[in-house]
Amino acid sequence: MSPRIYEVHNLADRELPLIFHHFQLRTEGSFSTDAGNWHENVELLYFLDGDGIVCCGGREYAVHPDDLLLVNSHELHGLFSRNGMEYYCLIFDSAFLTANGLQVEDICFETLVRSETASQLYLDVVRELGSTDPYRLMAIRARVLLLMAWLAGNHAGAEKRQFAGDENVKLAIGYIKANFPNHMTLEEIAREVGLNKCYLAREFKKATGMTLISYLNMVRCENARKLIIKGNCSISEAARRCGFENDSYFSRTFKSIIGFLPSELRKSV
Repeated sequence: MSPRIYEVHNLADRELPLIFHHFQLRTEGSFSTDAGNWHENVELLYFLDGDGIVCCGGREYAVHPDDLLLVNSHELHGLFSRNGMEYYCLIFDSAFLTANGLQVEDICFETLVRSETASQLYLDVVRELGSTDPYRLMAIRARVLLLMAWLAGNHAGAEKRQFAGDENVKLAIGYIKANFPNHMTLEEIAREVGLNKCYLAREFKKATGMTLISYLNMVRCENARKLIIKGNCSISEAARRCGFENDSYFSRTFKSIIGFLPSELRKSV
């Protein structure tokens, strides 16, 4: 299994300089949107309902409805919530922005923006995406540039923020995602990354808001949840295939992370 850390963005329509998602994530327990990803393009999230935490660039941000959050180019990030969230996600093509004078890899946008103007400009882009006007593509491109120009002028610093631990954390996440079915320890992960285990543990917590072991358990439980939903194996087999050696420990951990017992999930599908 290859680690899904670096996120490749394939634009379906090269004339459309963005990718749009509308996420409606409802759950009785916690969830993450694949914590520990990074990509070259700038990502903008606009929250419609619910509350959560976004770990971005080594800091945690509490997000609420009407908040706008920017993920800078190459910035490690992940989103967590216990009660579910609804939000829009816009990912803007860096090549398009660069061609129009905005070098996103050289700019550090503020992460959390609470501005009526920013929200209105963002929602204008989303509304234009649903338009049937013959000049829709031109209007979308113009609104994207207007939004990003306003953010660059009002919510960006002169220097790109650097978080030295990100590269080490990315390596650790890659190793965990590629090897989560196998037995592993903090010492082993640190050895693979080439760092002292205490130093790696501090950097990982700083970047993701989670401990290494908590993150490992989350990855294992997320994958076990998918296996249980598919119904192709027993709960015990799902636990074994995802790296849990003890059924009772798996059940306790699964409930603490997903929000309900594996048996309850099996009954609901």
